[in-house]
Amino acid sequence: MEERRSLLERFMKECGKYEYVTHSKEFKLFAREKGDIEKMLSALGKLSPMQILEKYRLNFNIDEDQEGSPVAHYKENIIDFQAFLRKALPVMEIQKRQLKKMFSVRDE
Repeated sequence: MEERRSLLERFMKECGKYEYVTHSKEFKLFAREKGDIEKMLSALGKLSPMQILEKYRLNFNIDEDQEGSPVAHYKENIIDFQAFLRKALPVMEIQKRQLKKMFSVRDE
């Protein structure tokens, strides 16, 4: 237990070196004195992928227009993954319904 406490303390000190971490709403909730963390985090609401991207753009100096930029490669990967999800999600929904039916049959 002491080792875990020590490692967490070390982790917190490392995080403290970065303003974008210590000034984030999420970190401020984590470092608070009291309260139900789950309740407070759910009150923050979910960020959309674009909001997350904008948050990173504000904190990291990334030149997205640079030729041969890794960002362009990541964008291609994201587009490919989105295409995959468009195909996979309907199949997963069908499987989910089938599993529910299987569970109800099993329970009977």
